[in-house]
Amino acid sequence: GVQTCALPISPANVELCAGTTASFQVTATSVPAINYQWQVSTNGGTTWTDLTGATTSSLSLPSVIIAMNGNRYRCLVSSNTCSTPVASAAALLTVRAVPTAALTAAPYTALLPGQSTTLSAQLSASTGGVIATNWTLNSQPLTNPTPTSYTATITGLGAYQVGIRSEEHTSELQSRVDISYAVFCL
Repeated sequence: GVQTCALPISPANVELCAGTTASFQVTATSVPAINYQWQVSTNGGTTWTDLTGATTSSLSLPSVIIAMNGNRYRCLVSSNTCSTPVASAAALLTVRAVPTAALTAAPYTALLPGQSTTLSAQLSASTGGVIATNWTLNSQPLTNPTPTSYTATITGLGAYQVGIRSEEHTSELQSRVDISYAVFCL
């Protein structure tokens, strides 16, 4: 009789930021050896295209890009005794834009005693997930800023930087603003 391959574990959905590696895995059982062929659908699962060279139980997609968001991936398995390929369930790839932040200071970048200035972080639009900021002053963590602003005074001179953290990604410290002591001449 005709034997079928069993696919007890299908690939899981993957959600990550652009530029990172997406990995999918299937588990199949059959005797003799199993043949694997990964496929991609770029139209919601209506049609499928074989991925060249993707013939193992795992699929690794390095440096994913935003254009891959919404693609679905599945694996066909077969063997000499189950020649009709069995398809795994499809896994959805969600690719999020890497968040960015721009930092500005107003009204001053140079302070006199008694003056203050407000540092503002303009965050890129979220493509999903929770975004939090990471503030530093002279490379040391800054305590108690709001997510998008901080008031600097003469006691906080130096290099301010802000970075972004999301569920899938932590950015390098981005934009920098230097707050210095103002020179005042009579």
